[in-house]
Amino acid sequence: MAEERVRRRLAAILAADVVGYTKMIEKDELATRARFNDHLNSVITPAIEEYHGRLVKTMGDGLLIEFGSVVDAVQCGADIQTATFKHNLVEPEQLQWQLRIGIHLGDVIVEDDDIHGEGVNIASRLERIAKPGEVTISDMVYTGVRNKLALNFKDLGQQSLKNIADPLQVYSVTLEQTSADSTGNRVFNRPAVAVLPFKNMSGDPDQDYFSDGLTEKIIIALSLFRSFPVIAGNSTFAYKGRSPDIRTVGEQLGARYVVEGTVRKAGSRVRVTCQLINAETGHHVWADRYDRELEDIFTLQDEVSQRIAAIIEPTLERTEERKTFSKPPSNLAAWEYCMRGNAHVGEWTKEAQYKAREMFSRAIELDPQFARAYSGLATTYSRELRFFGVENRGDCQKRLVEAAQQAVYLDESDSQARLVLSLAYAMTAQPLAAIAEARRAVELNPLDARANNVLGTAYSLSAARFNEGIPYFEKALKLNPIDPNKQMYLTQLALAHLCAGQYDKAVENAQDAIRHRHDLIESHLVLASALGYLQRHDEAQSAIAGYGGEAESYLENHVLFAREVKDMVLGGIRKAKLLG
Repeated sequence: MAEERVRRRLAAILAADVVGYTKMIEKDELATRARFNDHLNSVITPAIEEYHGRLVKTMGDGLLIEFGSVVDAVQCGADIQTATFKHNLVEPEQLQWQLRIGIHLGDVIVEDDDIHGEGVNIASRLERIAKPGEVTISDMVYTGVRNKLALNFKDLGQQSLKNIADPLQVYSVTLEQTSADSTGNRVFNRPAVAVLPFKNMSGDPDQDYFSDGLTEKIIIALSLFRSFPVIAGNSTFAYKGRSPDIRTVGEQLGARYVVEGTVRKAGSRVRVTCQLINAETGHHVWADRYDRELEDIFTLQDEVSQRIAAIIEPTLERTEERKTFSKPPSNLAAWEYCMRGNAHVGEWTKEAQYKAREMFSRAIELDPQFARAYSGLATTYSRELRFFGVENRGDCQKRLVEAAQQAVYLDESDSQARLVLSLAYAMTAQPLAAIAEARRAVELNPLDARANNVLGTAYSLSAARFNEGIPYFEKALKLNPIDPNKQMYLTQLALAHLCAGQYDKAVENAQDAIRHRHDLIESHLVLASALGYLQRHDEAQSAIAGYGGEAESYLENHVLFAREVKDMVLGGIRKAKLLG
């Protein structure tokens, strides 16, 4: 009888493993396995299914996945790493994952549901030389995908792989291209931002991996905001090792703004400097410095890149808002009308909301598909409902919800649209829907201080789940400590502390809010209430001076506050004997 023929086939093989898994298991085996399975089920398996792959097997912290197409394999690997990066942005350090992925196209031996052979071995070796968060691919894979995917690739040269006879040409996938557009304002007709490679000032060429990694993470983090196109790293890294004129960079890349910085390592400490420059004028817009202990290089890269991105984006918005006032309205494009509308919204008067509404309506006339204009329009209704009072509340609430829903309909991946819809639901007594939309906003952009603040608002003020909301207010303040709306974040944090019975913290945050802006009634009412609960009656009397007559009607008519929130504030004010 003839010997049974070995079954073989050509396949694209993806091998992946979790960085540092052994140490995690040593600390807490059951929790680590549970988190691994959760990540597998929520992130990895859906990606495999989307790209028609097959999970061959898991091996502890390792995965072996087979695809019929190298295009599907590479896009799946890129999506898994991008989703894992976003997962890490919202999780504390101890719950974060770092994956390494290697992909090869080769012949495999098939035995039942398993595969093995040289193709599998090479994929596994490629995975082992990948950096955390990286996808490495062989030259055979690169040849099959280089002109078929909206991804960019970095040539890593010839690599000697363990137990593989001949060196292999290897490439890595440039992951920021999955979320950042390389064509800048030439496509979007709005200002683009370019992040130049941060300069390694340590005198040690081996430290380039830190500065390069930091640059890549800033690009990815900035692209989450979607307000400004972000030039892809494959374009900006062409300037590495050079000292180009910023205006020339802006012209060549089509970018109005350029981010540049330096990294200097001395012993166990790292100093990162960063500056934002207007490429049209060469003027500095913003600059800062970060001094940190170098304990975990990847954690440090994440922390600094997130902080930089969270501050740069709203700084860009405010700069563009001011710039629109140098043009007559007849010359404004839809995006510029939207920026001018944002500036009016931030003026905190009823009349300014009407001006803003006019700007957003004009933007919608010019571009009916512009989601941000609908978000802005909805914001004017929410501000009017919350702070200034309206004659026909029902009509205003209806317009608020309609505009916010239209924004999400036009761009369901925009965190700004989602957070405005969350506020709309909160202001129409739909707290669970408000929480769901705010959570989606934070998932879409964990670095958005405004989205985190709205999630805190949905939990604390709308649903009266105070302890769940407090961490999000705190995160919003940490992400962007120079936000022009900081006084509202502080007031809402103070109110959550008040309702949770943490009166001293409520006093501290309310006082801080008043120092930032003195004329918002909510800050004074929260402060007076907290002082009342602490039986500091004279201080409470001083805090509410000039607002006492408005306190009860203001709170009773507040569309955002749950009944429990209103009762808590009024209770403290009554304890201070400021109301009957």
